[in-house]
Amino acid sequence: MKKLLMLLATVVFATMSINCAFAKEDPDTGNFGKFKSRKEFRQKHEERLKKERKKIRERLNLTEEQKARAKAIHEEAIPRVQPIIQKMKQKIEEIRELKQSGASREELNQKVEEIKALKEQASEIRRKNTEKFESILNAEQKAEFNKIKAEAKQKRKEMRSKRKENRKGSRRHRQMERK
Repeated sequence: MKKLLMLLATVVFATMSINCAFAKEDPDTGNFGKFKSRKEFRQKHEERLKKERKKIRERLNLTEEQKARAKAIHEEAIPRVQPIIQKMKQKIEEIRELKQSGASREELNQKVEEIKALKEQASEIRRKNTEKFESILNAEQKAEFNKIKAEAKQKRKEMRSKRKENRKGSRRHRQMERK
């Protein structure tokens, strides 16, 4: 069960790491959202992941053999995803430096496209790992796992909508609308 959680956590972590990497400090306050620092944000993020993994473990009720196989799948994925995430972080830092140096839109867009390509690579690894993981589940567990995925998808959709609404009143959003 713990291994399954680790696999799912890798998927969730990779997705959230990508999203966190794109998050920016508020230029008005210098804070990282509602958190005082990136470190605090990461700590809270890790706590949320642990809770989510625990819920998933409880819901799927894996056998010991399934747990072992899930762990192997998870451990196989980590060395493939980590370098991609590091490259993405590097590209994001390059974008920040380019912005500070007054780079052109074309230069910035090129870096954004490079990040999109890396994000797609990470997504493909996650898709394959999810398929491998699903192959070790029985029919009942697959049905429950599909419910879990559907719930997560709905939650992401709601969060995106909420973020979009929150941005509408921001200074940056108003500036972008003018362009």
